[in-house]
Amino acid sequence: MKMIVFAFALAFAGSVRAAEIIGSSFTSGNWEGAAYTFDDTGQFSHCAVSVEYVSGDLLVFSVNSDVTVTVGVVSNRFNFAPGEEFPVSLHVDQRKPFQAWAAAVDFDFLSFTIEDFHNAMNALTRGQSLAVRSDAELGSYDLTGSYRALEGARGCAIQQLENERRGIAPKTYPAAPAPGAAAPTPTPAPTPEPDPAPGLLADRTVLFQIATEMIAATGARQFRYLDASESREIGGQDSVFWVSDQAGILGGVAIMPFQGASLRETDSGDIGFVSADCAGDVATSARTVALDGLEAREIRGLCVGTSGSVETLLTKVRVGDAVVYTLLAFGDGTAAATSRDRQDISKDVALRAASYIEH
Repeated sequence: MKMIVFAFALAFAGSVRAAEIIGSSFTSGNWEGAAYTFDDTGQFSHCAVSVEYVSGDLLVFSVNSDVTVTVGVVSNRFNFAPGEEFPVSLHVDQRKPFQAWAAAVDFDFLSFTIEDFHNAMNALTRGQSLAVRSDAELGSYDLTGSYRALEGARGCAIQQLENERRGIAPKTYPAAPAPGAAAPTPTPAPTPEPDPAPGLLADRTVLFQIATEMIAATGARQFRYLDASESREIGGQDSVFWVSDQAGILGGVAIMPFQGASLRETDSGDIGFVSADCAGDVATSARTVALDGLEAREIRGLCVGTSGSVETLLTKVRVGDAVVYTLLAFGDGTAAATSRDRQDISKDVALRAASYIEH
């Protein structure tokens, strides 16, 4: 488990130590992975995967609970001063490099975090080779097997977030007791909140995966998932919603049975939905959107009140006998400032959501 020892220290080194969650470990080819908690809060922190090369170097990737990716490299060629910080660039094939600020966790251990989650995951899962550079090249690595390993880490993170939402406290391996001390008694996990009625999905993990993609696409840095009852009030049984007060964005995904001959027939109800809570002036529109041959419609609502405006984009895509809804509501001053930017984001997340459900 040498690689995992480094992996769980990776993402939050220098702040709080991490503990491995029991039952979360997995392997993917030569890669090893597991989920970890913040020791001070006991909440989920990150899922890490790592691989050891013939050279003895270790490469570690961490999918973090704040929707970032951390990269760590351990090499006996390094001789850093612990705590030392300096700029680095991460080069995957011929793609545009990612820039970050690296920290030396130990004399032979370097880590840095990339906030551009979507593009970082896309590059690292699809790339063939990785080079880490500062003033000189710090290491070059073959990414064979990284796709399945990182997808495993992403799935691991989504599962832990789903457990957290359902009130299932993570159980971690206890630290070894001091000589003569009694072993700690594990705290039982609370009973998870039961689902009141079956939905279309047997596995709600896919909804959290879609929601995570939405958060990354909007660039929201601080967010929380709504609890099950709050999500159900908005989108029904098969839904997951989240909010970022910092970014001024509400988002979510819902799946409902398809009823009617075409999506256009449901526009009136959806227009009423996006305008229902507007206390000011409201304007709405509905249009067909091109989405890789899928039947898709976009409902747009603009609410203008005394305290500001909110633009809501509801995109619905027919997938078999179901409709996949993705919703994004943008308040004033969000990062995606123009309506066009927001429509592009909405269209992209709708396509991704449909692809998850379709497969």
